[in-house]
Parts: sequence; structure tokens; C-alpha cells
Amino acid sequence: MISFERRHTWNAVAAMRSFVARLKRHTSLSTDDFDHLLAALRLEVATVVSGVDVVRQGDRPRRSVFVLSGTLARYQTLATGARQYISLHMAGDMPDLQCFMLGELDHSLEAVEESMVALAPHEQLKAVLLKSPAFAAALWRESLLDAAVVRQAVTTNGARSSLERIAHLFCEHYVRNWQAGLTRDRTCDFPLNQSQVGQMLGLSIVTVNRLVRRLRHEGCAEVRGRRLLIRDWRKLRARAAFDPCYLQLDLTAGALSPPRRKPPLPA
Repeated sequence: MISFERRHTWNAVAAMRSFVARLKRHTSLSTDDFDHLLAALRLEVATVVSGVDVVRQGDRPRRSVFVLSGTLARYQTLATGARQYISLHMAGDMPDLQCFMLGELDHSLEAVEESMVALAPHEQLKAVLLKSPAFAAALWRESLLDAAVVRQAVTTNGARSSLERIAHLFCEHYVRNWQAGLTRDRTCDFPLNQSQVGQMLGLSIVTVNRLVRRLRHEGCAEVRGRRLLIRDWRKLRARAAFDPCYLQLDLTAGALSPPRRKPPLPA
């Protein structure tokens, strides 16, 4: 179930600050921009139980979702009931930004662990866009970064080996959590079970189980208690042939193009 908190509580204010902090990673926002957001947006904060959809394929939502805590998974469902997970979204992500400019959703968003989200009405977002070009640029960049993750998922399932797919998923998930400040002692949340990993990577549960054990035995990484633990980052990265350029780790606020300097990757 989805449980909504009352509007105008401290939760909504905290959600706004978290939202702005996310955008400031890659776009300069002034005090005036923040004031426009605070005046125009009336966020609703909701707690979502694991296994519940925030939005469903076929919906025509009037609000966009911003993840405050937990993890959401984007997936599509075929007429047969088969499910394809496409991407994971952690605290700081705005995973259904495209529905802001489009109509019927072609995917669903599921909480794969208990999560907290903030919901921003589309009409209010549009009002802020008209007043703040910087905010419009920030949302545009968010949509481009999201599209890059989806493109990488297509390449992974179409061109990488089974072992590379799992290693790449581990690398991407860890780096994105690291970028968001959500890692601790080379670990981060990893709420997917092996069936869901298989549905994301096009692999059977038997194959997923075998290859996860192989990565553990090789000292690369392991999943323990819904946590991903990186044992040897260089070895895992080599197994995945992981190149993080698509995540734009060096895209700094205010830069029209990324600087040439490469940022340090997780140790």
C-alpha cells in the first residue's frame, strides 16, 4: 500500500531540499530558483511498501515521482505476464520524468524495498519551468542521464556474456550509489532477489545463482543480506568490462560540457 503524509509537513520541506540537492549535482541553481520551487511545488510524501507499484503501465499520471529513500525498479509487462526489469532507482532519482511530457506510461515503477517518495504535480512543475530556465535545464539533464542508463541496459542484454551482465549490474549499481553518497565500507543496498536479477538480465535463476557464486569465489563481489559488498573493485570492473562514462560522473554543476579530468572511482 501507499501511505501519504500530510502536505506542508517538515517531510515535504525536507523532500524539496533533497530534490534540489540532486539537481545541483550537475546544474547551478540560484537562491531564486529554490524560492520558485518552494513557492510553486506542493509535494506529497508517501511511504511505499515493498512489492507495490507507485505507477503502473497504462496509467496517465498527473504527478512525477522523486525517490527519497529505498529503491524503485522500472519494468515492463508483456501480455503473457512476463516481466522485464529495466532500471533501478535509488534516493535522489526522478525515475518517471518522461511522463511529465508524455501521456500514457509504457512501464511501471515498483518499490523493491520499503521506500519513501515525493510526488510533484505536473501542473506545478510546468509553472516552475516557465519561471526558471535553470530548473528546466536541470530536468532536461536528468532525462538525458536516465536515457543513458536505459541505453546501457539494452547493450548489456544484447552484447554482454551472462557473467559480464551480472558483474556490470553490480558495478553500475555500486557506482550510482557511491555517486549519491549511499555507500559505506564498500557496500550498498541491493534489494533484488535472484529471480528479479534474472528478469532484469534475461537469465534463469539457476544461471544467476551460479554466476553470483562464481563472482564471490573469485573475490570480486557478493550479495549478503540484501547488501552488495565489493571485494575487489578492479577485478569486478575487469570482469564487467565496465566503463562508467555513460553515468557522467564528471558532469559538474554549471558546466555546459564535462571537464576532461576523470573523477576517482570507488576504491
